Amino acid sequence: MTDVAKRRWFQFHLASAVVMLVVAGGMVGQNLKLRYHAGEQWRPAFMGWPCTFAFESAPDNYGRFDWQWALFPAVAINFATCMGIVIAVGVSAEALLRYRNRRTQPTVP
Repeated sequence: MTDVAKRRWFQFHLASAVVMLVVAGGMVGQNLKLRYHAGEQWRPAFMGWPCTFAFESAPDNYGRFDWQWALFPAVAINFATCMGIVIAVGVSAEALLRYRNRRTQPTVP
């Protein structure tokens, strides 16, 4: 008789954790990537996705740029957005794996 232990609701497969890790790395990469506005005399760079949390100010008289930081609200929105995406991907991957495992296991009468 093949008795399969039922997985608890809070246990994740290793594959789901790896997928979540890759998605989290992509989100960090999107947040730290420099983006540029075009169409002006100078092209200011900014960082952050979906909200900008750092941007270059206009050059001073010596041609130097300074970074301006708008930390808490933008970082909180970015963190919440990224965590929501990572959790949604993790739950979807786990549901897909559990569905696949449920279909391939033999039923016990």
